[in-house]
Amino acid sequence: ITLDTFDMFCFHSPFCKLVQKSVGRLAFNDFLLDPESYISDFPELKDLKDAKLEETYADKGIEKTFLSVSSNSFKQKTKKSLLLAGDVGNMYTASLYGGLASLLATTSAEELAGKRIGMFSYGSGSAATLYSFRAVDDAANPRLINIINNVSDVPARLQSRKKVSPEDFVKVLSIREETHSSKNYSPVGSTEDLFPGTWYLNHVDDMYRRKYERKPVQNSNGI
Repeated sequence: ITLDTFDMFCFHSPFCKLVQKSVGRLAFNDFLLDPESYISDFPELKDLKDAKLEETYADKGIEKTFLSVSSNSFKQKTKKSLLLAGDVGNMYTASLYGGLASLLATTSAEELAGKRIGMFSYGSGSAATLYSFRAVDDAANPRLINIINNVSDVPARLQSRKKVSPEDFVKVLSIREETHSSKNYSPVGSTEDLFPGTWYLNHVDDMYRRKYERKPVQNSNGI
């Protein structure tokens, strides 16, 4: 399995630069497996072909070199998946699937048809998961069209967010701090600004069981 195994690639995205570095690291791993395939295009890499992988993890020189070497792969395979990560920030576990939603929202059915998409999820511990799936070959497939339509409004939804002052934002964070780990508690605040279809916490009982409610979906492709 190499970078070329995948036509598109989504990563866990705590911040976008780390994703770009991840693509660079994968390119470096591929280089060590087959140096000559890279040296033909990047002759300056010949001095690195005998590098020991375990000795390179903190090597900033190699990191910088392969950020450049992998720049085209990053632009072609991954950059589209960073729409939400770049505009919303770290969503933790959801960031990988935010990457997939971003990719689907910014790629046509014709571009997706028959393509293999890699999904790489990892966290703060020692576990990680890499899997992939392949889009159907037929760009007119109703299921593919429906999936794309369900996220096609993501860019517009990002632009429609409500801006608040830093002072109002701090007030919201203060409420979160004051009510952290509370029980027999119902959150305060209006749900008016939530997008249609948003799930939100309604109540935490005395055994810390959480009850959620959903704002009604008001359009055909609400998610």
